[in-house]
Amino acid sequence: EEDDDQPDPLELRLAGLVSAEAGGAGGEVREGLAALLADERLDEIAVKVKEKALYKLARLYAEARMFDEVQALLQTNQLLLNAVPKAKTAKMVRTVVDVLGGVEGSMDVQVALCHEVVAWCKREKRTFLRQRIESKLSALLLRQ
Repeated sequence: EEDDDQPDPLELRLAGLVSAEAGGAGGEVREGLAALLADERLDEIAVKVKEKALYKLARLYAEARMFDEVQALLQTNQLLLNAVPKAKTAKMVRTVVDVLGGVEGSMDVQVALCHEVVAWCKREKRTFLRQRIESKLSALLLRQ
């Protein structure tokens, strides 16, 4: 019962990385977040922490214009995406795709990422997410 009051080690690592980011340690924070995502745990707390880490890492990569890394995030985190319910997976994928939307000059990368996600959705039979991403892709192509 006493253990319930103790923060989870993954939560502590994430909090430390968020603090380090505020201190301006961008490269170290990106490496730390990537390591946190690579952790093998997939329990409820780990999934919540990894979801936050995924969003933060996607944002940091996008801000640093590291577009290849943003694209690789979804590929390298397949275990996480397959371990969570489909609705949560859809939210995570959409959020990573949307992160690029706020970065000027990322249109080609957004289009490429949408194509990758659509192909993944077809392989994984994620029809609803595929339709949402195809809709976003259509909007992007109209803007080009």
